[in-house]
Amino acid sequence: MSKTKKFFDKNKNFKDFYNFYVEYLNKILSSIDLEKLNLLKERIEKIKSDNATIFTIGNGGSATTASHIATDFSFANRNSELDFKCISLCDNLGLITAIGNDTTFDNIFTVQLERLVKKNDLVIFISGSGNSTNLISAANYCKSKSIDTAGFLSFDGGKLLDLLNYPILFESELGDYGQAEDCHLVLNHILSNYFRFTNNK
Repeated sequence: MSKTKKFFDKNKNFKDFYNFYVEYLNKILSSIDLEKLNLLKERIEKIKSDNATIFTIGNGGSATTASHIATDFSFANRNSELDFKCISLCDNLGLITAIGNDTTFDNIFTVQLERLVKKNDLVIFISGSGNSTNLISAANYCKSKSIDTAGFLSFDGGKLLDLLNYPILFESELGDYGQAEDCHLVLNHILSNYFRFTNNK
């Protein structure tokens, strides 16, 4: 049972639940390794100078976060000279369902990467558990091709933690998906705003 559910079972007062949620969220946000995050920030900066592309992938709520990241990185400045080339591989429903139907759902990201990813690109994995088979398949493909990978991860990081080059882990109790997804979006906004403000000097 998640920490959030345990609290709710003991105290159903909405104001107390709100305060608990925010305090717990702040604790998780403060749990990341800032040195590792700075390394990721520097790697993302190279995307511009290398004229490379960021690809984002995830499942469920993390798929919508992948789309959100692609939107913010690609269009936040509304200036093609400042924006990144960032593509969510979660957004082509026809292609995803074709791959899943004709092969297996485990291949929906790997098959796309096989056709799109190039040297110097970066693939960002968004995942609560870090154990989704289709993400692990994609991570192994990237590793075999020496493509850099990053992760917005939660709980204990799962199997992805040791497969990715730049894993950012928000340590939280298993099952607290709400806070996990909140943290991933906050990190997106921190990074995208930082780059926007830096480029608009």
